[in-house]
Amino acid sequence: MRKFKTHNDLPNVFIGQGTHLQGYITCTYQDIVKAFGEPNESDGYKSDAGWDIKWNDGTVSTIYNWKNGNNYNNDGTRTESIVEWNVGGKTDLALHYVLRQIKRSKNGHQSREQLEWMMDSLRKQTGMKI
Repeated sequence: MRKFKTHNDLPNVFIGQGTHLQGYITCTYQDIVKAFGEPNESDGYKSDAGWDIKWNDGTVSTIYNWKNGNNYNNDGTRTESIVEWNVGGKTDLALHYVLRQIKRSKNGHQSREQLEWMMDSLRKQTGMKI
């Protein structure tokens, strides 16, 4: 059973309202699609793709690119080639849950070094012991 719902499950509900930056992740667009499904429509200006996620415990996460895609830079950058993503939420659990779900969705296909880097990044940003 999934432990979250996304904008794809709740199309008429804006899940990410009131969130703010919690941290950053480095992963492929395809990794995020595999973990959370297709993105929602972006703002058409500073972002090209985004995901709104509501976890079963009520925690809200948003994933989005910010000023590094074609919408903002008009440089032909394909959304599918973006690897730097922002994670928003109301608490640092938003970032933790996103990283955990991406890791789980990869089913061990990510190298140990990449996972250690992601977890180290989370520890530094949040001070959490993971």
